Amino acid sequence: MKKIIATLTISALALGAIGVTQTINVSAKAPTPSVVADSHDKQISKQIDELLQSKKFNGTVLVAKDGKVFMSKGFGESNFTTHTKNDSETIFRIGSVSKSVTAVAVMQLVEQGKLNLDDPINKFFPDFPSGDKITVHQLLSHTSGIGDEAFLEELGKEPAAYYSSAKMLEVGKRAAEKLNSDPGTKYSYSNIGYHLLGLIIEQVSHTTWDNYVNEHIIKPANMTRSGVDINEPIVRNHAVGGDPEGKPTPFMDMSYAEAAGGLYSTVGDLLKFDQALTSEKLLSKKSFEKMTTPVQESYGYGWVDGSKLKQSSDWKWHNGEISGYLGFNAINTKENMEVIVLTNKEIDTKEFALEIAGGVIDILDKMPSDPGKAKNND
Repeated sequence: MKKIIATLTISALALGAIGVTQTINVSAKAPTPSVVADSHDKQISKQIDELLQSKKFNGTVLVAKDGKVFMSKGFGESNFTTHTKNDSETIFRIGSVSKSVTAVAVMQLVEQGKLNLDDPINKFFPDFPSGDKITVHQLLSHTSGIGDEAFLEELGKEPAAYYSSAKMLEVGKRAAEKLNSDPGTKYSYSNIGYHLLGLIIEQVSHTTWDNYVNEHIIKPANMTRSGVDINEPIVRNHAVGGDPEGKPTPFMDMSYAEAAGGLYSTVGDLLKFDQALTSEKLLSKKSFEKMTTPVQESYGYGWVDGSKLKQSSDWKWHNGEISGYLGFNAINTKENMEVIVLTNKEIDTKEFALEIAGGVIDILDKMPSDPGKAKNND
């Protein structure tokens, strides 16, 4: 599969500045809203910087509000051998953040009338076990009952082997012979489910998954530093993944990731993706709202509700993990903010999501949202 880069884009709330009381010079001129906003942005950036430094974070972070980036910064090294530094243009594998992209591709085909969310998957794979009961909707929402055990077993046996489309389908069928639950009844995260969605996209669009994503999502969103990764990346400034000590991680052929986690990107490009999505450049507002509406256990279609992170449901997000990389992409649909975090150094996934990415969101949510009004109300 192609190399996936984990980049975290963070859109910051416009934080309210704390007014300074003038007890002597009552005629002192109050700061203009732009000055207050600049001070406010610097205050947020300083707090985020201190948080990430305290966590010894290695990667790149982006925070934006209303389309304005007020923090985009690299931390640590993109290559632990050459000691090249991470910066705002560093490329990372983004792992399962790719599922948001695959879900957008599916919803585009639904809008075009080429797919139906209620289509049973035996429409595409005639001899698939329980294929008359498993639907596209269930694959998107991880409620098909198909577990990941067969996939993980295959990956464990031959991580360096090429994982063909035929192999994906064969492993999917094997997994479906013994479902973890009846289709539509329980949430169970499934990479196999998104592999199958990739194959369905190929059937319906008459092109490969990677070509479809490139032509209908990456190019329209002007994501010039993103793509489907390969085993030996040739793109400039591509971070090299490492274990918690910065040592090389075991090789995994990128064909294993594909529609479930095969993309690379930067924090800036993920911001472009988010903005293209929320501005209806890629999908209608109705389709995006359906994607971000939880089906079970806070998961919609390639997006997770903020409640899963103990945050407001205004936040919609997805994280990703692939050998040597982690990624996190979040949108606040009410405040028009983005938080994006990407790293090329392995860390506990819960710590990454809750303490690092979630910590950035906490800083944003605890600050006043309108610095101009805060000052004028003093």
